Amino acid sequence: MRKTLLVSLFLFLAAGILSAKDIYVSAGAKSGDGNKNAPYNTISDALSTAFAGDVIHVSEGIYYGDGGGGLFLIKINNLTLAGGYNKDFSTRNPFKHKTILMRGVGNKSDSFDECSGRDHKKWHSMTPTKASYNGEAIVYGVGDHSNFILDGFFIDGHTRQTYKKNGDLKTDIGPITSPLVSLKSPGVKVRNCVVLNSGGFGIRVAASGKKDDPASMVEISNNIIVNTLMGALELRVGDFDPTNNPNGGLAVIKNNTIAFVWDWLGEGYGLLVGRQTKLTVEKNIFAFANLTAINNGFQNKFLKLVENVFWNNMEGVYKYWSPESKLTLIEDNVNKFGGKLAGKLALSKKSEKNVAIDPKFAKIDKDFFEKFSNQIKSTGGGKVEWDSVNQWRSSMGLPLVGSKGTGNKNFAPIYELEDAVLISKESSIKGIGAQIDGPFEAYSSKTESVEKTYQDASFDSMLANSALDQKDISVKVKIEGKGSSGDFWKKDAAPDSKYICFKLGKYPNSSFVYVLKGSEALKTIEEALKLKLEVKISGTAYSIKDTYKKDRVCIVADSAEMEEDE
Repeated sequence: MRKTLLVSLFLFLAAGILSAKDIYVSAGAKSGDGNKNAPYNTISDALSTAFAGDVIHVSEGIYYGDGGGGLFLIKINNLTLAGGYNKDFSTRNPFKHKTILMRGVGNKSDSFDECSGRDHKKWHSMTPTKASYNGEAIVYGVGDHSNFILDGFFIDGHTRQTYKKNGDLKTDIGPITSPLVSLKSPGVKVRNCVVLNSGGFGIRVAASGKKDDPASMVEISNNIIVNTLMGALELRVGDFDPTNNPNGGLAVIKNNTIAFVWDWLGEGYGLLVGRQTKLTVEKNIFAFANLTAINNGFQNKFLKLVENVFWNNMEGVYKYWSPESKLTLIEDNVNKFGGKLAGKLALSKKSEKNVAIDPKFAKIDKDFFEKFSNQIKSTGGGKVEWDSVNQWRSSMGLPLVGSKGTGNKNFAPIYELEDAVLISKESSIKGIGAQIDGPFEAYSSKTESVEKTYQDASFDSMLANSALDQKDISVKVKIEGKGSSGDFWKKDAAPDSKYICFKLGKYPNSSFVYVLKGSEALKTIEEALKLKLEVKISGTAYSIKDTYKKDRVCIVADSAEMEEDE
């Protein structure tokens, strides 16, 4: 008999996750073991030791990823990555304590020269990266990363790209069309981030929330997304299906500020709405998209627009497909976004209270705005209200631009990070767009101790002893392979939505072990399977006589230990 202290996590709706922990990271610290007093100095180190249910707390500073490559790979479910802490982790304000994710500057190139010309040495390293090129997102979800929370980071893409001598973005090199954040799993949440200088969309997620299941809800809230190519928010993909998944496809987009979207390859929107989605878009600011603020070209009638602010989007406010005229149309009258006319515009009838008004941002990048406004005026200006633009220019000390523009054309230059926190001064829209004064979520891997005593058992005893039912046992076994969805014989204790099944032994002398997704036990068991080694599994045994029709038990794993060679 041996006694082991296990920990069960009850964090949000992820009950049952074992051994969850809080991990701390601080740029410039001597690399410790990840606790608050001895934090890791890279996020990559924290990610390599994290498992489902863990919370990674990151203090202010700049983080480049392994080798400076600007890649933060998320492949764990129920993980939280929270930035915006001060150096001793005593306070958290993501918009004050800048926690920056970006690529190193690469080799000496136009990007390097552009950074040098802008005196970026004052806030980020000019040392060339040692990493290979990252063509994916900076925060990139792979595999099952369901319920991942990203909260409190500045995510800057300018060092991934190259620029011409006049400051224009080059589109023939670099990760053009790649977003800065790409997450595909259900339940992901992006909060309190500033996303800027993207060579593609700012944030790409899949709308896969389920009605009446808050844990599955996809959320993009209280972010500032500025200076992106093709679009700011991409929800092109969802899992709504009127026959097979009528309650799916949900996502909430709330209190975001979106500004300065450049068009490329026929796209340039604040929000791209996919066909298989059900989006609630509430209290956001959409300003200065080269095309429209919202593109609903798939005629998605579930789109709900509530209390949003639209301003100076060059092609107009809302683009939609009209089956009656068989044309793509643009509607600028926000008073039509709801009620009896909603169906005609491919909108939910619950849409309401949207306005078109100047948000009057308190501070923006002067050099960038001069180039942006010169560009849109010199290419026609579209539906931009030019008097308001000249008021902005005048307040910054820039010359007014006449009816013919300046003749200067620019394209997606760098927007300075110091000026990226766009806050509205317009009192009539208080509470709309990103809010920078909090309160902000206080994350913790809230744990409670559960003491278990494991009884040593043999695999043979599992095959012929239902008396082990609901006993805590330890057994040394060899994993034969992964089970299928049809091998979940104890779904009340190990539902297939949260666990992975592995086969023990060969049929007919076989049983099963169920392992929590994203857990340390899962990593160990997968490694044992790969190396064809025995592994000692500790967990609770359950009879499967009623379902599997054989007198034996399975095991729901708490932990796993693989013997290593000395």
